[in-house]
Amino acid sequence: MLVKNLMKPFLKLNCRITITKAAQAMEEAHTGSALVEKNGKLIGVVTERDFLRKVVANGHNPLIETIDAIMTAPIISISPNADVYEASELMSSRNIRRLAVTNEKGEILGKITAHSISKNIKYITGKQMLDARTREEHLFD
Repeated sequence: MLVKNLMKPFLKLNCRITITKAAQAMEEAHTGSALVEKNGKLIGVVTERDFLRKVVANGHNPLIETIDAIMTAPIISISPNADVYEASELMSSRNIRRLAVTNEKGEILGKITAHSISKNIKYITGKQMLDARTREEHLFD
């Protein structure tokens, strides 16, 4: 299965909004992450993990400080035509739970998450087993 089959939209937030407003926007959008942009350019990503590890643990003031103080950069990305196993391996090696999906020009098309991969793993594994069985049957025809 390809990344583009599990891709979802990515919320975008301006780097100068407060941490509190970012958390509210993410809650309203029912998402655990958002791209951070400055002057129309994407400069990082902010996630639920950033709120926990950087705001709560480090004592940032979420009412005053802006999300560029806690965002993660650079944005790690993958092609929409990559296999989901490649996406999973990249997430695992970088200890992250989501990837930006970008085209050949580097434009962000959406995101893929570890959650979406794990939700679809039965289908992905089943399809690969069926494909392997079909190839095996053709070998003996």
